This record gives sequence, C-alpha cells and structure tokens, in this order.
Amino acid sequence: MIGGMTEQNVTQGTPVDRVNAAWDRIEAKLPADALGAPATESELDELEKALGLKLPEDVRASWLRHRSVDGEEPWDGGWIASPEQILRDYRMWTEMEANGDFDGFVEDAGTSADSEGKWYHEAWIPLIHDFGGNHVCLDTRTGRYVDMDHETGSSFLDYPDWAGFLEHTAGLLETKGLPSSF
Repeated sequence: MIGGMTEQNVTQGTPVDRVNAAWDRIEAKLPADALGAPATESELDELEKALGLKLPEDVRASWLRHRSVDGEEPWDGGWIASPEQILRDYRMWTEMEANGDFDGFVEDAGTSADSEGKWYHEAWIPLIHDFGGNHVCLDTRTGRYVDMDHETGSSFLDYPDWAGFLEHTAGLLETKGLPSSF
C-alpha cells in the first residue's frame, strides 16, 4: 500500500522540527481545502486519555498543525484521520478482536508486524485510514508503523517515525504531483 523512505526526503532536526518542515512542503503542494484545521490540545489530551497512552511528540505536533487531511483523493495510504476517527477506528478494531471476529484469520495474519498472532493488535493506533478497512497504525510498543490491511494482514513500514511518513509524502507530492497521480 505504501512506499518507503529515500534519503532525499528526510530533513535534519528533531522529529517535531521535521514534522513542521514536511508540513511546509506538503502545504506548498496541496490545495488549502485538502488540509484540516489544527487539532486542539484538549482534543489530543482527550484522545490520549481514551487510548490510555501518550502520543509521540511528532504525532502530536502533526495533529496540532492539521487534525486531518481531507479531499477527494487519498494520498499515500489513505487520509490522515481526525482524533475522533482514530478513536472510533481503534474501538471498532479492538472490539472486533476481543469478540473473536477475526478468529478464522489468525493464521493469515502471521507475525509479520509482531501482531502476536492477532489480526489487529490493541497496541496499534490507526492514524491513517482509507475508508476500506485498511490503516497505517502506530505500534505503541515499538514506535514502528504498521500497514494494517484488512484482507492480507499486517506488515511493518519503513518509516522511522511519523515525521518520516510526512517527509515521504512530501517527496511524492514534489515528484509525482497531487495524489490522483500517485
């Protein structure tokens, strides 16, 4: 679903500095109506409380810049979810896993993304969705990013952090244009 990193897409600095630099590049290429308004600190605090964890600084910084990415076309992997969508998707997946809805799929999921044999692991926070059941998730146990495909299972992505995902997306926009041409 999603490509990998190249050195040309990565900027120097802290993860928060890199997030802001990547958003500068993305904002220069996307129409203004494709970018959601910033999340508020209280929205992110509520999300963290509901999830029972603290989001990484670069993820928080990104949502404080744009709480979601909308538009007609998805970008690499789908749309960045709003805090409310993240919580809805997380609850849906964890409830389905807890209810045994994926028991027949366990063998297919394997351990490609260290899912411990589960189709969806409760440590995964869905940050990107494609409205088709696929997500890019943050594995809160390791900080790695997971491509969670509802049909084929999960695999780790090459992004070192959220800033890396945004840098990759900025590079795609700069080299390939708007998402409809990816």
